[in-house]
Amino acid sequence: MQSLTPFHDDAFHIDETLVAITTGTEQMAEKFRRDKPYLDSNGRYYRFNVVRGLEDIGLEESKKGKKVAAATRRYVESQDVI
Repeated sequence: MQSLTPFHDDAFHIDETLVAITTGTEQMAEKFRRDKPYLDSNGRYYRFNVVRGLEDIGLEESKKGKKVAAATRRYVESQDVI
């Protein structure tokens, strides 16, 4: 679980907090793998994570979904996931 992120008092800064929360998932996943390597090495942990194709898609554009769906489809059909 990610640590608690305080929200600012005004509505103008809420977006900054939300971006920080949503973009911190990669760091949290890496920390989890370092802290629990036995789960990864025993095949008991697997993180589905599209590694290519989404790096240029911003939070607003992700709402459209077509590029996200295409990148996810390529990822799920890749040999690494199979």
